[in-house]
Amino acid sequence: FPACRSSQSERAQRRRSRQIDASLARERRYVRRLVKILLLGAGESGKSTFLKQMRIIHGQDFDQKAKEEFRGTIYSNILKGVRVLVDAREKLRIPWGDPGNQQNGEFLMSVDTRALTGAAAGLVETRVFLKYL
Repeated sequence: FPACRSSQSERAQRRRSRQIDASLARERRYVRRLVKILLLGAGESGKSTFLKQMRIIHGQDFDQKAKEEFRGTIYSNILKGVRVLVDAREKLRIPWGDPGNQQNGEFLMSVDTRALTGAAAGLVETRVFLKYL
């Protein structure tokens, strides 16, 4: 009958102890299932891209702040990709499908992309990107 003689504070302490034990048990189960990966590779080899793709594949969506942080990188990649295509079209002497696009291509190639980037991070700001759409 020790439970009958225990004080209110002792019962509260035992209840709190059981809660802590249960929490620790849950944490141990979680850690056992956790997989850790060490990604090694040279700069620009795709380590971050791999991690982002894993998040998407496994349903761990990005919060709004992260999406906004990626926006400049995405814009920059689009502009660089289009410039590569325009440059390759020129080098391979492929005619423009729509002659009206020649002016747009020449304009895009004349733009100094270093002047478009923000804070030496290689990111294009939204207002700048939208001018080229």
